[in-house]
Amino acid sequence: MTGVQTCALPILSRLIKKVKILIVDDDKNLCENIEKILIYEGYSVKTAFDGPKALQIIRSEKIDIVLLDLIMPKMSGLDVFYKIRSIDKNMKIIILTGYPSVETAVTTLREQASDYITKPFKNINLLKVVRATAKKAGLIENPLDKLDYCIGKNVKSI
Repeated sequence: MTGVQTCALPILSRLIKKVKILIVDDDKNLCENIEKILIYEGYSVKTAFDGPKALQIIRSEKIDIVLLDLIMPKMSGLDVFYKIRSIDKNMKIIILTGYPSVETAVTTLREQASDYITKPFKNINLLKVVRATAKKAGLIENPLDKLDYCIGKNVKSI
């Protein structure tokens, strides 16, 4: 089979990019639970229990997605949201709130929040939203899609 390209193995080794997620919530137990779930799914995770710490992390590290609670001490989640937008207008922000309102949903979504999740939520729903956000942002790809592409390309070249 000369002429067959061997693109599958190099591509598979490059497929998984560690998506870095920052969880910002004053509920430490919730942060720990979300962190465990996301790490198990292969994400790199940081946590911050208040707005100032979150902003410090965002200024010093490359963060791909922020999970942001709206009600926190020291600085409201909405204030943190606007500060993040001033630092990086393209940052993917998923709002988490136990106190949902039409006003905050409309405001944050109008300002390009990636999604709005109400607490309590099911872990599978959170994972779906995170995965969809990462995929839409081009942060992850489906390895099977790439493999299908390579196989199809090799078959056509035979």
